[in-house]
Amino acid sequence: TGLAFLGLRMLNLERAIHQFPRPILLGTMGGVGLFLIRAGYQIVFPPEAAFGFSQVLLFALSLLLAAVSLVLEKRYKMPFQSALTTLLILVGVYAGAFLTGHSTDDLRRLGWLPAVSIPSGHSPFSVYRNLSIANVDWSGLFQIVDLIAAAALFSLLHVPINVPSYSRYTGLPFSMDRELLAHSASNVASALFGMLPTYLAYTSSILFCKSGAGNLRTSFYLFLSTLAVLLWGLPLVGAVPTMLIVYLAVNLGLDLVYEGAIAPRQLARPLEYAGILVSAVVVLLGGLVWGVVVGAGFVAVQYLRDMRQAARAETGPNLTLHVARPGRPPHEMAAIRVMS
Repeated sequence: TGLAFLGLRMLNLERAIHQFPRPILLGTMGGVGLFLIRAGYQIVFPPEAAFGFSQVLLFALSLLLAAVSLVLEKRYKMPFQSALTTLLILVGVYAGAFLTGHSTDDLRRLGWLPAVSIPSGHSPFSVYRNLSIANVDWSGLFQIVDLIAAAALFSLLHVPINVPSYSRYTGLPFSMDRELLAHSASNVASALFGMLPTYLAYTSSILFCKSGAGNLRTSFYLFLSTLAVLLWGLPLVGAVPTMLIVYLAVNLGLDLVYEGAIAPRQLARPLEYAGILVSAVVVLLGGLVWGVVVGAGFVAVQYLRDMRQAARAETGPNLTLHVARPGRPPHEMAAIRVMS
């Protein structure tokens, strides 16, 4: 993946990526929003699991807080609103449990705390103790080369989509040349340490920016805090309230649906807007790749319609026949007349 990003940079594809069609960007943005809303729903109501009033109350409160927070954010533009709401939910869940006499085991049984718990002695580097080159099945590795290539392609698709979408949402300029170089370096470093491919995480980046951050200093603070959680804070993951997780997913999902699929309604042409809506639904149901393919199909149809209208506006039957070479056979002149 890192070498592929470096190859895109060496091919000078920055200008082509800057011309990425708007319906594809907005459609994928809306599709990611729908996916987050569905993810929040599935956290509370997992498939093949019974649920009761406690789960309904949990999702209803999360949805209400997400909608109210989004309306307040659009109206008043308070940078710390998302962070304050997060802290209020965290404190409110445990305060409510204390006042009602519920223990953490009760909260976990009712679904208000995640069922996953990480032991305190767990180390994120334990994977290296179990890694042995001598035990690698090289024949099996070559059999999944197609899956590795598909994963690399999936990572490559995120940059021309996520980076311009992030820039459009935040209003911040970007350099695709620097982005490709940064993605190449990060993926090579990730491969050397046996980690997964990396790319710009659109949803968490938007959430970070909504909290009033986004400059180099706050990004460095985020790196230090993430590293601290990785080294010492993994056991705390099981103490994060489910309501907080659902709120973040639904709030960001509603925001992306609004920005990607609702706000462009007055600006996009009918066929473009139809492509945005269809692409968003396809991203939700079929994934990012199929959403891009469907969006590209709508863009191609719109391009052909624009070219046809431009040809009709600039030429007519008399002009076309006038510039046609005299002496053409009758069937060629008839074809020119039909095309004009």
